[in-house]
Amino acid sequence: GYSFVQYVMNYNNDGTSTVIYERGWVKTTDIAIVPRTSAVVSYANSRFYIKNVATGLYLDLASYSIADGANIHIWDYHGGYNQEWILQPIETDYGSTYVRLLTNMASAQNKTIRVTAGTAINNDGIDLGTISSLRSQEFYFQPTTDGYYYIRSRCGQNYMMLGIDPNDSGVGGDVLLRFPTSSLYNKWIVEPA
Repeated sequence: GYSFVQYVMNYNNDGTSTVIYERGWVKTTDIAIVPRTSAVVSYANSRFYIKNVATGLYLDLASYSIADGANIHIWDYHGGYNQEWILQPIETDYGSTYVRLLTNMASAQNKTIRVTAGTAINNDGIDLGTISSLRSQEFYFQPTTDGYYYIRSRCGQNYMMLGIDPNDSGVGGDVLLRFPTSSLYNKWIVEPA
């Protein structure tokens, strides 16, 4: 199916925004996230930076490693490819569009973020893995009422979300699967790369 897009905003790092798409019809399978203004973004397969609200640090592939099991942590913004993520739509189920978060590392575009243990247990690790059909690699971006996103895992029945342990929230802190709470450590900002 198709959805009508009124406008799409580009949110700049300096807090300004620019309209980059005014109106038209977009294939539903191309819709990856809903931006802070509640307009629909049709950025499927575009590159993004993903920033934690509480820390101001970015989702980062540790040490530029492309090996299965490479750590996903938070780091200061530096604009490297290991901080760029491609949201690849997989399917829409019960109104949610599930995506893979692929690394933009040129030598590893068949790699995606996954729940390490493949379960939905609080504080499970998040790492890099080769694309497969496992639900531990599928996420959806749920808009929050305060203009951010929860990044929810499709793995398990608890609707766990990506977040940061407040006790490990500095540069190099691990990204974990967390219980659903409204904590700023579980909220994310999505910025075009």
